[in-house]
Amino acid sequence: MRIINIEEMKAQAEKDPKLATWAETERVHVNALEKKTKEERAAYLKSNTDWNQWIDKLKEVSHGKCWYTEAPSNSTFWAVEHFRPKNRSKYGEEKDEVLVEGYWWLAYDIENFRLAGSIVNLRRAEEESGEILGKGNYFPLYPEKCKPCKPRQNHKHEMPLLLDPTNFKDITLITFDGDGSMIPANPKTDYEKLKIKKSEEFLALNHPQIKDGRIKTWKVCYGLIEKAEKYHSYESEPQNEQELNRIYEEIRAMAQPSSVFTAVVKACIKFHYKVYPSRFGFLEDILESL
Repeated sequence: MRIINIEEMKAQAEKDPKLATWAETERVHVNALEKKTKEERAAYLKSNTDWNQWIDKLKEVSHGKCWYTEAPSNSTFWAVEHFRPKNRSKYGEEKDEVLVEGYWWLAYDIENFRLAGSIVNLRRAEEESGEILGKGNYFPLYPEKCKPCKPRQNHKHEMPLLLDPTNFKDITLITFDGDGSMIPANPKTDYEKLKIKKSEEFLALNHPQIKDGRIKTWKVCYGLIEKAEKYHSYESEPQNEQELNRIYEEIRAMAQPSSVFTAVVKACIKFHYKVYPSRFGFLEDILESL
């Protein structure tokens, strides 16, 4: 997971004739929804999916990758995922709804849009394991500290228990290992620990298909690190230095925004630099350049 700048995306959208007047589109839809019953809202949202006009822009800002997993093709289709569910919002399997009617007033709010593949977005049972995965209508909140907001009121006081790729603090809470697993990155509070746990559960962040992609990326990155180490062991020669620079650039390219699983690349570099400093101390220069 890497940070997605919503404000930058909104600024870019102002140059797009189709999206430049979105504020008016949102206003019309929300005003219409406010006058309807729960059942009428559900039918209206099903028939008025204008948020799909944003899917190309959501892909563009993430270079065609899922905002949650950094996978380019972790599903059969992409979806504009609503971070706060638009129809109904649930705590978890054994809990009542957070909001019975969902965050309907945020259904057309740009800041509530995320790009997700079906592995993350759809709640379903896995065929092989029978495990229930995917976000669906779930949006758990930290129960000890906050209650869900009321319609049209400020939702910023809520403490969501799902990692948000538009929140810089959230992306620092997790890292990855050589087995392709998402793991905690030194969370400091009970809230942060629970957020990581719930995100793994509801966002399917350790789905086998996604882990396979991370493993491949880690292996490629480590292979380049090993090559670089060999050239560091040679005496300084122009030819060796030229090859070393080429390897450095390959590693750096893997961490650029347009590449897949860039957070895994950074995790691989940091791991080998911190755990084996005498062997891979040269990685400090690469980390500083990313």
